[in-house]
Amino acid sequence: MGAQVKRQLLEQAAKVEASEMRRKQRDAKKYGKALQTERRVEKEKRKHDDLAEITKWRKNKPAGEGDRLDSVFTSILAPFAVTLSSNSSGNEQRMTHI
Repeated sequence: MGAQVKRQLLEQAAKVEASEMRRKQRDAKKYGKALQTERRVEKEKRKHDDLAEITKWRKNKPAGEGDRLDSVFTSILAPFAVTLSSNSSGNEQRMTHI
């Protein structure tokens, strides 16, 4: 009788430990996802701000100044340029990189 009680207590302790381990793994996964999302949002904001600064600089520069830099910026930013293209049905638009 005593061995059966001891076995049940050990099984119960093992279940509790396994449950705690799964909870810790879930919490770590949630934290990792939140951190990843936060970093992605920060990167997108930084990119948006940088592109806005470049656009602002282009609009405010004196005529003829920075033509060489303009071509350099254009060549650097070309991979990030986005255009809208329509698919065969013509009803939907999607963003594609040039």
